[in-house]
Amino acid sequence: MAPGVAVRVRGAGGVGGSQGKSEILIYMTADGKTVAEDELLNFIVVKMRTLSQNEIVLLVSNNFSAEWIEESKHLLFELCSSSVRHIRHKGQQKDSNNIKDCLKVLNECDENIPRFVFHYLDELPPVGFGNLDASALLSGIEKLYRELACLRTVVEPQVKAGENLGAAVAVVDHRLRVLEGTHNPPKQPEDLKVPAQVRGEENLTGGHASEPGGG
Repeated sequence: MAPGVAVRVRGAGGVGGSQGKSEILIYMTADGKTVAEDELLNFIVVKMRTLSQNEIVLLVSNNFSAEWIEESKHLLFELCSSSVRHIRHKGQQKDSNNIKDCLKVLNECDENIPRFVFHYLDELPPVGFGNLDASALLSGIEKLYRELACLRTVVEPQVKAGENLGAAVAVVDHRLRVLEGTHNPPKQPEDLKVPAQVRGEENLTGGHASEPGGG
């Protein structure tokens, strides 16, 4: 396939949504990447990052027709080499099994899958609380709580050590200030200094002024 050339694989008008499934187009980019226009596979690939398998199966089976699901599955097996067998399922669980097969192939191929795109994003099914698996949601919340608890046990000792270090620094700083004050006593203000003449007289009289008439 030449780079940049669009190849029309097959059409499926009237299948699926209100406007029907558009014709599938596959593009080969200049760097050898495959790009395929498929709404269903685009939706699955995007939602695999945030939803569980059961949630995806429920959403896809409720919003895409059986023909659409089977045709998208056939396209996926054409574009991806996988160890998953391409089985034509029958019965009431046909749609669910086809969707699960798609999920198996996508998980196995991982980053080696084509890039599935879709132009009309407003036609993709919305994800509401009614489509979410409550048990999976609760499990995720519990996991988050456990991770927060582990983070708290790691951070609390570090915070305590930081507080102790701050207190130790304050004590050392106080002791340094005391030592500096001992070696360098504060100078007296000029108005409190005793004149040298007075100090000399006090020394001669033993520190007491002579009383009049004394012997």
